[in-house]
Amino acid sequence: MKHDTLKFVEVQSMEAPLLVPWCDLYERAFPPEERMLMADILRVVREKACGNAQDSHFLAVTDADGRFVALAYYEVMSRRKTACLWYLAVVPELRSRGIGSAVYRHILRDLRRTGLWGAVFEVEMPEETHSPQARVFAQRRIEFYRRLGARLLAGIRYTQSVGSHQPPIPMHLMVHPFAPLTPEEAYRRARLVFRKALRRRRGESLQLR
Repeated sequence: MKHDTLKFVEVQSMEAPLLVPWCDLYERAFPPEERMLMADILRVVREKACGNAQDSHFLAVTDADGRFVALAYYEVMSRRKTACLWYLAVVPELRSRGIGSAVYRHILRDLRRTGLWGAVFEVEMPEETHSPQARVFAQRRIEFYRRLGARLLAGIRYTQSVGSHQPPIPMHLMVHPFAPLTPEEAYRRARLVFRKALRRRRGESLQLR
């Protein structure tokens, strides 16, 4: 697939034609314990249609034929000079074709224009998965982002909470800085976003690896 033919469309209303395939892939691509309620997603979309929540971006990606191929949801936190990439997924039968990399690079180009220090996002911990296959996929996901310039923030303890409908679960955090920064700076900036959900591990040094 030619990545220069991909089209990136913002879903900004409940009537957007790509909202349904976006929601369908969202529910299929992520395990229940990592998903926000669909009602919360739609609530933000509705707010965008009213001119609010403009820092929340629901990206739908189509190919040259108009076929839906991927999604992303990211949020720009201007006051904290940070962006959070909450979700990125490619249609299962189209994975391993470079689409995910193209989507991630598109988001980075968009974010670099906003004067942020970088982006942070959650990834599954391979050691916390429940099957050998899931562990392999989790490790591949980390390596995928590393190849694109992100780094794992080590020496921390972080728990993801998607809402009261699911218990918090431990996750790794990854950081994609747009300029050199130390692990301590990365931790400080990430904690402005995640607050008490993010803590340093006692007796361990912070690292970006």
